[in-house]
Parts: sequence; structure tokens; C-alpha cells
Amino acid sequence: MKQPNLAVFKFSALAAAIALGLSACGGGSSSTTASTTPSTSTTPSTSTTPSTSTTPTTTTTTSYTIGGTVSGLTGSGLVLANGTDTVSVPSGATTFTFTNPVASGGAYAVVVQTQPSGESCTVSNGSGTANSTVSNVTISCGVTASPVVFSQGFTGSGTTIDGGAVNGYGGSNEDGYNCNGTPQWCGGGSSAGTSAATSSDYFYYQTPTPATGEYVGLGVFAPNVTGYNKTGNTSGVTLSGQTTISFEFNSNPEWATQGTPNVFVELTMGNYYTLGGGCRIQLQDVFAATGGATPTTYTVPLSDFTVNQNCGDTTMTVAKALSTQPIASVDFQGDAGVSAITAGTNKLTTNANTTVATGGVYPTTLALTGPITFK
Repeated sequence: MKQPNLAVFKFSALAAAIALGLSACGGGSSSTTASTTPSTSTTPSTSTTPSTSTTPTTTTTTSYTIGGTVSGLTGSGLVLANGTDTVSVPSGATTFTFTNPVASGGAYAVVVQTQPSGESCTVSNGSGTANSTVSNVTISCGVTASPVVFSQGFTGSGTTIDGGAVNGYGGSNEDGYNCNGTPQWCGGGSSAGTSAATSSDYFYYQTPTPATGEYVGLGVFAPNVTGYNKTGNTSGVTLSGQTTISFEFNSNPEWATQGTPNVFVELTMGNYYTLGGGCRIQLQDVFAATGGATPTTYTVPLSDFTVNQNCGDTTMTVAKALSTQPIASVDFQGDAGVSAITAGTNKLTTNANTTVATGGVYPTTLALTGPITFK
């Protein structure tokens, strides 16, 4: 006969006794609570002091708005830009402000992205560093001036299509500054071309050895002007808001080799002054003729000019001259060293060629193609 398993019986009895004791003490429900204390006591996960203490990332950075004033805006469509931020300025507006501020110490640069219809706007005080609210950017608008044609082109006979005379001149220390060298050191000519735009006029001056003082120029008179009135005012072209002069200039490659501003364009005004037996206001600016023998269009801002000859009027400015007097002639000239015609008067220095030899001589060539226009 198989004996009962006393070990199993004793364990079962012991388990039953423990269960009965716990039930008598009310431990049936509290035992569940006690066993889950570790999972409900989650102090480490709810105490998030390290992650919520993020002072560096929550500090407010100071920023400033960018704006300013607008004047003269009568057209529609003006759009200003400061980097990728843009603002549309309506017709008649007198102020503007960009939507996005700039962080303290950040750079700003306001430009005209789209011009308004029928007008041209410029920006003043447009760039800087935002250290405070910016409100001094100035937008100035005005009706776009119609182009004024000074010369439509050349006829091939030393005059322009508009009837203005064309003349070349030159000289150096080697011929008494009179362009009278032997053999012929200077000359020029015109070509009517196939149209006004392809017509041209040129003048050259050359020496067999490098000169120490030299000048060479090509002058174009205003329509129907063949020379200066020696005792009174000379007629010319009157500007009315135009801000640039545009022309197509080409020459021999010696210009391109210099790599610096090397030709000046000179505007001679029509009014006559008695100083020194006769004088006229002259305005000059230097530009770099970098195109070599390739016809290249240059547009020179009139604001870049300076008063080269004031005829004793110390109050004369470029703006005053252009707004009160006609332009009688436009000249293009190169100089080298000290020349008889420029010594003591020209404030700007240019470079006639004295270093690049071609065919045994040192040529300086000036040539114009097509019209001369103020825009």
C-alpha cells in the first residue's frame, strides 16, 4: 500500500494557515496596495528639476525692428528687401517697417527689390548693425526721367547725325604739345556705319618713343553746335532729372592692359565766364576702359563727377551746374605725366599709353560707337 506524501500535505496545510491568517487581519486588499508601492512611488521620474531648469534656452534675445521713411512715392509696386524679408510699400506711403525684427547686433541691408511703376527709388542709410530700433532708413522716389540723346551717332564726315561737330586733339612733350610730329603722329576719322548704332568716330595720338607728358582727346559737341561762342554762352543739351551718361567706347588694346581707371569723360557747360579771358565750367569723372578693342557700353553716374574747373565760382557744384546750364560738349581724354593743356587744372589723373608699343610706336586711341545718351 502506497504511503501518502507527507511533505506535500505539510506544505499545503502551511499555505492554508498563512492565507487564513492574512484574511483575518484584513490583508486581502492591502496586500495589493503594498505590493504596488514601488511602481506608484515614481519620485525620480516626476522630479524633473534637471530638465525643466533650462535657463540658457529660454532666455529672451533682444531684437529690433527695421524701418524708415518714404518720400515721393506715387506709383505702385514698390518692394523693399532686407535679406529674405520683404515689405510691399503702397503708393503714397510715408513710412515702412519690416515684419521680421533683427536680433541685437545683427546686420541689416535694405535694398529696392522691385521699383514702382513709372518711378525710380533709391535707398539712403540702408545698412548697418541693429543695436536699437532702426527708423532712419530713407527711401526717396521720383518719376523716371526720359532719356536725353546728346548724339545719335556719326555721319562719317566729322559731324554727328544731330549736326554737332566732332574733333580730335593730342600732343606731347616731344612735339610741343601741338600734334605736329613728323611723320604724322596723330589723326582720326569717322564711319557712318550701316546704322546710327554702328556709326563711329575715332582719334589717335602716337609717339616713336615713350612721352613724359602727353594728352589725347576726342570731343563731341551738342546738336547743331560746331564750336564755342568765344564771347558769350553756347547752346547745348539741358538735363531734367537724368542721372547717368551712357556711351559705347572702344579703343586699341593698350587700354585693357592697364587695369586701372584710365580715361576721363568731361562735360563742358555752355555758360560763358569772363575769368581769364573766357572760361566754362567743366565736370570730370574717370572710368576704366577695360574693353580693349571690343566695343563696350559704359554707364557713368553723374553723381561720380567732380567740378574740375569752376571759373572762379567757389559755390559751383555738379548738381548746380547740371541743373542751371546746358551741356555744350562731351569729351573723352587720356593723359600721361604733365601736359600743357592739363597742368594746374585737372584734379583727376588718367593714363595715356606710354608703355605698350604697336608697330614701333606708342599709340593712344579713342573711339566712340553709336549714341551718347543721358538717362
